[in-house]
Amino acid sequence: MAVLLLLFSLLAVCSAQFKDDLQTYETECLMEGSFSCTSGACIPSEKYCDGYNDCEDGGDENFCANHRPDAHLCNETHQFLCTDGLMCLPSSWVCNYENDCKDGSDEMGCEKIIQHDNSSCKGFQCDGGKLCISDLWMCDGYYDCADKTDEDVVDTCHHAPRPKHLHDTLNCEVRSMNYTCLDKSYCIPYNNMCDGLKDCRDGSDEGAFCAEWSKMCANRTCPRESFCKPTRNGGTCVCNSYKEYNPSSGECERSRQCLQEVPVCSHMCEDMGDYFKCTCEDGYRSDHAQYLCFAP
Repeated sequence: MAVLLLLFSLLAVCSAQFKDDLQTYETECLMEGSFSCTSGACIPSEKYCDGYNDCEDGGDENFCANHRPDAHLCNETHQFLCTDGLMCLPSSWVCNYENDCKDGSDEMGCEKIIQHDNSSCKGFQCDGGKLCISDLWMCDGYYDCADKTDEDVVDTCHHAPRPKHLHDTLNCEVRSMNYTCLDKSYCIPYNNMCDGLKDCRDGSDEGAFCAEWSKMCANRTCPRESFCKPTRNGGTCVCNSYKEYNPSSGECERSRQCLQEVPVCSHMCEDMGDYFKCTCEDGYRSDHAQYLCFAP
């Protein structure tokens, strides 16, 4: 049973990463012999890199060793063509602090942030000034603006650096002032909470709790080596280092990593402070990731 739980957990993490990179997918696309287009459609794997654009955006021909992607289609579908012309990347890969182009052109010139003069919009303004969306929604692979300027690779994506932790919803709130959206869409920083602009796709960063947001920690006393963090349910103490706050005792106590939901050890789990270690019973050997145990 433990092995099954681990496998389901790993699949959940993998599918989340897959969704981050390719935005949408169909479960049947994960079957052997299928290739998933960024639109979510599937094509037979033998059509991948065959010289013909079978995916609507040409994604099946964007990373091929024997030929270059269609530059016109790449630009037309608001993707990013590397300066060397060897790859066509999804707009969400531009300015994400990772070099995806071999020449690194997807991470060049990312420091300039778009500013709108005389605007009350705290995020990205589009549709001729009629719409204001979160800057986290820029270049995420979805058109939120009718004029599609939020996905314009040249004029928008190269000026919209995306935080490294943006999609790390698993470790989002570990001893930090970051917050996980309830729909797991983003891991957003403190300044995006209760700022009057919806950043989470489900709007869970805004709500009735915002009325008390700035006062939640005013009269809260936390133990040494900890800090107060406002949450949707009120202020709470967050301990530094390898400890967790115990509301009953009001103290920071040694964390119990082995009681976390994922990942699950196959045999035995040993708390190591800020992390855990899986071990196997005598006579069994561990896998490379050191989670599963196998009989010799």
